[in-house]
Amino acid sequence: KVDALVIAPPMVQKSDGGLEEDVELVRLLSEMAGADAELKNALSGGGASSRISIKDQREQIAELDDDGAQAISQAAELLRTRVFPRALALSGYVDLWHRGFDCLQTYIHEFGNAEVPQKYITADGFKLGIWVNNQRMAKRNGSGNALDTERTKLLDNVGFVWDALQAQWEQGYQHLVAYARDRGDTLVPTKFVADDGLRLGLWVSTQRGARKRGSLEAEQIQRLDGLGFVWEPVRAQWERGFQHLAAYVRDHGDALVPVRFVAADGFGLGAWVVKQRQAKRRGSLEADQIQRMDSLGFV
Repeated sequence: KVDALVIAPPMVQKSDGGLEEDVELVRLLSEMAGADAELKNALSGGGASSRISIKDQREQIAELDDDGAQAISQAAELLRTRVFPRALALSGYVDLWHRGFDCLQTYIHEFGNAEVPQKYITADGFKLGIWVNNQRMAKRNGSGNALDTERTKLLDNVGFVWDALQAQWEQGYQHLVAYARDRGDTLVPTKFVADDGLRLGLWVSTQRGARKRGSLEAEQIQRLDGLGFVWEPVRAQWERGFQHLAAYVRDHGDALVPVRFVAADGFGLGAWVVKQRQAKRRGSLEADQIQRMDSLGFV
């Protein structure tokens, strides 16, 4: 007979670290239980005792037919070669997981967040960045067993970031909010870098490219539009120059802007006017732009 307390249900570790039932062992034990009422009772936890003594096992094995004896032999071999080694490996895996969780808590205490870079390695050599990424993959795979659920709760409690890309986008967005608040627009220069090192100019350019490719989510577009995000910066810069030219005409009565003229806010209107003349000669100025400048008496 087989001790009912061996492993119930028999579990093995998958390649992603999750757990699943050992289908082969479950099948063999089910066949044995179907052929033996006492074993079935033991496996289900019934009876006065869930254990079967070694003496009883030896006596009762002798009474089994060939099929029953073969099933027991196969089950014993599975226990020896598959279940017990995997149980030991799982024990080591669980210890490794808790080490990773401890390292994550230390990281959060030191940096104030759980946004661990993928290549981050702790002082004692633990690859925390890879460990964090493995947790994200494990959740996406959705093994759904109780151990995974418990780990998920622990990670949620410390503010674990499950979607790294969304977290990075949110970080860029908050920097853009601050930029717009401080400067009054979202025309971030391409090479602009925030005080904390975030390359906001590059992030802004990335959003424009993402929208053109159709990979920017509708909610993200809506939030950027709410800040007055400039999707066509070249056109926006032209519009800025045109508004300065209109103000110059209003103040001076003509559009004859000196080459070195600079507006009060630092805009180089004289240089901008020169570029418009060059663009018209090259044929790169759009028809509506030419029409609008002609309406100001542009020469």
